[in-house]
Amino acid sequence: MMPHSPQHDEAPQAANASRASLLLSRDELIELTGTRQPARQRRWLDARGWAYVDAFGRSQHPRVARTVFASRMIGRDPTRKTPEPDFDALNRLARTS
Repeated sequence: MMPHSPQHDEAPQAANASRASLLLSRDELIELTGTRQPARQRRWLDARGWAYVDAFGRSQHPRVARTVFASRMIGRDPTRKTPEPDFDALNRLARTS
């Protein structure tokens, strides 16, 4: 039997904690969407324009980044692109002057 080492016990917990901090937990996703079913969660997210990644494997629950959640809660859409300035308008303005 190997001697008990705190380093070995903490490594998996640290990996799980950092992964949990990047993505909403399953319980948080259920609370957000109001459903436990992955297909319904994806429909809820799609209907509201939320960015997520489809999960593969056993759980099949969509993965929502915590940063997306935080941005949405303060009224920002992190997936929306900022429009480019209309540089042609400056050229047109310069020609009329």
